Amino acid sequence: MGSYVSFSEEQKLRASSVDLADFLRRQGEKLVRSGRDKRLASDYSITVRGNEWYDHKAEEIRTQ
Repeated sequence: MGSYVSFSEEQKLRASSVDLADFLRRQGEKLVRSGRDKRLASDYSITVRGNEWYDHKAEEIRTQ
């Protein structure tokens, strides 16, 4: 397992304000509409909305 990485409060605040769909598109990911959410075309178990994502396989909501 990897080592722990510490982030400053400013870094956490900046990360929480990022729109994940826009970020993922800029990284070359293809997204597919799924109601109000978007899903990764490469992995339909991941749903993205705003700055949160949900892993349907693991049944967990996550933020950056």
